[in-house]
Amino acid sequence: MPSLSDKLKSLGVQVGPEKIVSQPNKPAHALEQAVDGQFVETPHGRIFIVEAQYPSDHLLGQTPILSAAPLHILAAWAKLPHAADLAPDAFAFLDTEASGLSIGAGTFVTWITVGRFEGATFRVRQFFLFDPVEETAFLAAFEAFLAPCKAMVTYNGKSFDVPLLNSRFAMNQWPSPLNELGHIDLVHLARRLWRDRLPERRLATVETQVLGLTREGIDVPGYLVPEIYNEYLHQGRFDRLAGVFYHNKYDVLSLAALMYHMAGMLADPLGAVDHDLDLLAVGKLYEDLGDPARAREIYTVCLGRPLETEAWLETVKRLAYLFKKEGHEDSARKLWKIAAEKGEVYACVELAKACEHQDRDYAGALRWTQTALDRLNAPGFPLLARFQWKPELDKRKGRLESKLASKG
Repeated sequence: MPSLSDKLKSLGVQVGPEKIVSQPNKPAHALEQAVDGQFVETPHGRIFIVEAQYPSDHLLGQTPILSAAPLHILAAWAKLPHAADLAPDAFAFLDTEASGLSIGAGTFVTWITVGRFEGATFRVRQFFLFDPVEETAFLAAFEAFLAPCKAMVTYNGKSFDVPLLNSRFAMNQWPSPLNELGHIDLVHLARRLWRDRLPERRLATVETQVLGLTREGIDVPGYLVPEIYNEYLHQGRFDRLAGVFYHNKYDVLSLAALMYHMAGMLADPLGAVDHDLDLLAVGKLYEDLGDPARAREIYTVCLGRPLETEAWLETVKRLAYLFKKEGHEDSARKLWKIAAEKGEVYACVELAKACEHQDRDYAGALRWTQTALDRLNAPGFPLLARFQWKPELDKRKGRLESKLASKG
């Protein structure tokens, strides 16, 4: 029976790199001169690798690539509880570059960079697809280096790196080793932690703003990598390859530093988090993880920080609702009154509910309802929010007026 690969080929779909022809007469030694790497003969073919080693206390900007921060909260967030007990040498920090910016069948992996802790050393090995016909050797060498690891760490790897690598293994008709590994994709946690502080959460931005790293001028942006590879492959240009190796290496160094930095933030937020918005973000994450006591503690500290008005009001709202859920009604009401004084409609509504249903104070409930309606009708109040709140408030006002009339 013909394989899936054979069927695709019969339909004219390129399923591997065999039809991509590299520039003829391209001397192999020129690559070794352009990049500090070497060719290695393997049972599957020839590969080109670049390797660097760093002490585990190496600083990336202001952040060490390895710290003693426990991983239990980060592992809980990632829904990978066993990762909490993994030693540093069980993680593979992985980044790739590709011949295109999509993960379609015609895109293949051109660089694979993997970092692993080995005792007191962090080893970064970069595999370069110097000739597309050597893809089998390229993937096999990567798989061998990955073998000791139990989990991988990426940045946007769930959307790009892993699906693309899996497709290349499938095209070569053997199972992907990535399917056996747990996966922590840090981009999703970065979006949670720095959504309100950073304009965007690209790794380069997080590196600069969080880790304190500034890359050298040799670095190239990722979107240029397909162009640089095609120049190498078809024109024999080697001059820009070093920048891609540098870029990919620092992506992987950043993954290690970032994971342990995030783990420290989550494990000891009141001791390890300096920025007020970061602390609030950690509190929200604890709330989502089902730890209201820790979230309440963090929110209480945040209220004493010089947060911007919007963030401060969000903290008040979240803390008040935690008090309400836990039955601390008096504490919740104090916060709602503070929020109501700031013009927060939801707080007026909560106070109206409390007056009506708990205190049977219909006059008080009506006053808070009218305060909310006045806020809705104030100049500049968002139109959509007005439409959302008004039917409920009109209904509440009518019901309260009926109750007061029947009592009178």
